[in-house]
Amino acid sequence: MTVTVALVFGGPTPEHEISLAGARCVARHAATVGWTVIPVGIAKDSRWLVGPDALAELWRTADPERLPSSAAAEAAPGSAGRFTVFDRPPPAAAFADADVAFPVCHGRLVEDGTLQGLLAWYGLPVIGCDVRASAVCFDKRLTRAVLTAAGIPVAAGTCVSLDEHAKDATATARRVRSVLGTGRLFVKTA
Repeated sequence: MTVTVALVFGGPTPEHEISLAGARCVARHAATVGWTVIPVGIAKDSRWLVGPDALAELWRTADPERLPSSAAAEAAPGSAGRFTVFDRPPPAAAFADADVAFPVCHGRLVEDGTLQGLLAWYGLPVIGCDVRASAVCFDKRLTRAVLTAAGIPVAAGTCVSLDEHAKDATATARRVRSVLGTGRLFVKTA
């Protein structure tokens, strides 16, 4: 049995090209697991491209400096021209043949529950997290609070705001070291 997957990629984020590389990998291997893919690209300017050559078009216009080094030298997949452009999210009919949506997107508006909510509105099951999990997990501070409240152990950590750091970077560093010690630190935006 073949499953038709709306493969959603791109988006108006700094991780646009990483998403394209991920989508390219999924598209290359889809047939081996019995999937038929409907490419659904979101351009950096938030236009939507739906059709067989959507990935080729976004790849063609991608910033080669932002593509993963393993993919930057590769030619755009497919040809160009077989896609429909929408200035806003496409109508539900664009997803009529899809059994499921697979978002391969990163960043605000596409990984934070927003896209998952839109896909759910279309009535599509989504591979990956649902709206609520996406929203909670996208915000690292909220994730930490939810896990802690549920009694799930989390690594030692603390949050630093831009205002706090700008006001007194030395005091901020002292506070962080008092909480986390003097070893190596991992820094992640909230």
